[in-house]
Amino acid sequence: MEYTYKRLVGVLRMRVHINNHFKRGLIIILIILIGVLSFLLYTEKNNPRFEEKKISLYSYNNKTNMDYEVFLKPNLLYDKESVGKDNIYITQFVDYIDTSFIYEFDGESIANIQGSYKVIARVEGYTISNETYKVIWNKDFILADENKINSNDTKLHIGENISLDYNQYNDFARQVIQDSKVNSNVRLIVFMNVDVNVDTGKGVIEEDLSPSITIPLNTSYFEVEGKLESKKSGAIEETQKMLLPPDEERVKLYVVTICLLGIILLVVLLLTKGKAVNDPKEKRLNKIFKKYGDRLVALNNEFGNSYLEQNAVESIGDLVKISDEFGRPIMYRYSSNYKKLDRFYVTDDNEIYVYDINKDMDKLTSQAKNIRDDNNGNMAPKSLRERLSKLKLSSSKSKKDKIKKSDIES
Repeated sequence: MEYTYKRLVGVLRMRVHINNHFKRGLIIILIILIGVLSFLLYTEKNNPRFEEKKISLYSYNNKTNMDYEVFLKPNLLYDKESVGKDNIYITQFVDYIDTSFIYEFDGESIANIQGSYKVIARVEGYTISNETYKVIWNKDFILADENKINSNDTKLHIGENISLDYNQYNDFARQVIQDSKVNSNVRLIVFMNVDVNVDTGKGVIEEDLSPSITIPLNTSYFEVEGKLESKKSGAIEETQKMLLPPDEERVKLYVVTICLLGIILLVVLLLTKGKAVNDPKEKRLNKIFKKYGDRLVALNNEFGNSYLEQNAVESIGDLVKISDEFGRPIMYRYSSNYKKLDRFYVTDDNEIYVYDINKDMDKLTSQAKNIRDDNNGNMAPKSLRERLSKLKLSSSKSKKDKIKKSDIES
């Protein structure tokens, strides 16, 4: 235990020195990031999120099925009396067509099923323009009168068998063409019109279906067209708001990131040490640039020797006063090495006013030494600030000290 403690103390003493401003900025950034991620984690865990989802209350299926068989007159071509579906039929050999229509409803639970159905044969003359059927005339023939539907069950089955006298409808179409003098295309459409209303207790289902077959008329041969079988599913749905659980992947990401940032923050706090500025000149320059930085102008070249009067000032404060009085900026020769920043200038026509930071630092150092000597000689101790405040700095205009030209050039 003692050995572990000594190792910990040793590690803490071996802290890395980094710039104070960098350390402070890094700590602030880490704290902000940890705070933001903690807020996001809290929001993810405690603020519920909802998703709209459609829930099926009652599902059902509709199914229609049609079939037909073409019966033939006695003829020299066929030995059998009928031909099945999906064939080409010669008009002169056709006697009649047997058709069957079936409709089925299948629900998931018992429901009140109401409605009606009927079977209709429609003869119509039409033309085709731009691939669009345009009806010229039509006439309906009722093949099965309207039948009522009344059932309370999960299923409904309707079936009708109809025998079509093909020649009767063909003769009717030819007669209309002959009487009207309109030689148009003619067809026979046979359909079962089903109208169903289903009360499920969870909502009402309304279905209007018309399965059909189409038979060309006034032609030497024909094919029967139509979708013989179709299925349609449906449902009564309700939109509900579903409570979503927290996103576990996102929560894990937040927790891991917060832990990593926390470790980095502890490392910065415990294993780094701000590098203090020990050089008095660097401290003084930092204060000057911090306080008067917006008034300073950096020059790439040194001042010339064209000024008739060159005046030294005691402090940067005095130089600022002169700058304010003449409305001129404070200038200095730029250098990336702070040790080469020695002088600050203000110019006015033929005069130049100079603040030499090296001379100012030497003077303060000398005064501090005198104070230490006085304290060692058992004089009443006084602070450096009190002793320096008694030094009456001369006015920048009342005391003018000639500066050697060589000093300004250096």
